[in-house]
Amino acid sequence: MERSWLTDVFVGAIGSGVNVATFVVLNLITLAAFISLLFLLFVSYHSNPSLVPHVYVLLLLTAGLCVSLNWFILSMGFTDAAAQKEELFGKRSEPAKEDAEAAASGKRPSAASVQRRSGSRKKA
Repeated sequence: MERSWLTDVFVGAIGSGVNVATFVVLNLITLAAFISLLFLLFVSYHSNPSLVPHVYVLLLLTAGLCVSLNWFILSMGFTDAAAQKEELFGKRSEPAKEDAEAAASGKRPSAASVQRRSGSRKKA
């Protein structure tokens, strides 16, 4: 099954570590905040110049946040999205894929597939 980029972002947001997709989205959000503050600087410069120093401080804080987050994430390294997904949701079993292929071809699932699906449910 193909992983989607949005799924990688979601898994990266709730899993341990940061994957590349989450890193890209985090930088895009920080860039959007910076652009909106630049727009606020432009508007405040023309309408209320007393706000300009405050907007400069907000721009400086946004730039500092972006730099510190990128430094921290890059120093820690990236995590594979598949490993994060496995950590969160467990390992996906293959018998389901075999059963789906058997159902598509009109055949019954193999005995080995049924036995693996039931696991080793031995009574003690």
